[in-house]
Amino acid sequence: MSNPDLAPLVHRLTEIAAATEQHGPGSTLSPADARELLQLCTAATNGPVHQYFSATNSNYVVRHRTLMQSMTLEWQERMVTCLQELDNAYTHLTMPKAFKVTAATEHTVGDLTDTQLPAAGVTVDWYAGETPPEDLDLTELGEWQAEHARATPVYYRTDELREIREIDEHTKVLLPLPDPVPAYDQGRTYLPPHIDDASPGEPGETDTGAGDGTGEAAEATEEEQCDALAQQLVEIGVPAKSWNTGSQCYAVYVQLNATDNLVMTPWPDWCWALERDNTQVYTGHWGTRDMRVVAGRVKALITGLGTIITD
Repeated sequence: MSNPDLAPLVHRLTEIAAATEQHGPGSTLSPADARELLQLCTAATNGPVHQYFSATNSNYVVRHRTLMQSMTLEWQERMVTCLQELDNAYTHLTMPKAFKVTAATEHTVGDLTDTQLPAAGVTVDWYAGETPPEDLDLTELGEWQAEHARATPVYYRTDELREIREIDEHTKVLLPLPDPVPAYDQGRTYLPPHIDDASPGEPGETDTGAGDGTGEAAEATEEEQCDALAQQLVEIGVPAKSWNTGSQCYAVYVQLNATDNLVMTPWPDWCWALERDNTQVYTGHWGTRDMRVVAGRVKALITGLGTIITD
């Protein structure tokens, strides 16, 4: 049974449960009913939601409030109705009061650079827990490291409960990055949804991304946009750099001091985030894709932040 109508399943499950209760405490299902119950449960849990998650191991689905409040009112009504139904169906369960959600890209530990490892919460031990004596000069330190270094390092990660666990180089970890979607701003932020009702092109046609057929050049890639903004900033005296945050995602970084960075991302319009120790503390959205305008606003923002950020 694929994509089953859940109403008949729930009705039959209720009938089987009621029949079992009529036989009193300690009663058991007949073999036939047990097989049917297993088939019904499997059909329900292997339904559209399971198929939506596809082959991923994700335990949650995360959607931006900003995007949902930007959809049509009819869509919002349907979404809220479904969420309320889900909440009402599980009021008997104890649920966490909150969840921590962070925008990130997924990486394999062994592929991360020395700079990215700490940002992903990973520490590296090359020396089996040993540390070199403090009084070594650079030559002696190099000799000590060559003598004590392992062929391969041991990786450790601090989990959400602050417990340190050993992991291997094939472990998947998350590297935080600025959320490209601006905050909902108490219901005021609106990002026009692109709902395309047009039929797909004829077989053999290729979407080149060249726009609407007017001969305009294809839109710049995210990497090209970040490179261009970084160059604009450097030209006006702001030491910026474009950085690949993973999975073909790019951002522009300006280091403000030892702990604070200003990060700009170009989707869908230019957004910015202030980070302290690789954690977002504030975000904003400029609502424009004009590089010169954004560069000017970055410089003005840095000037303003200078009054509240100290080295």
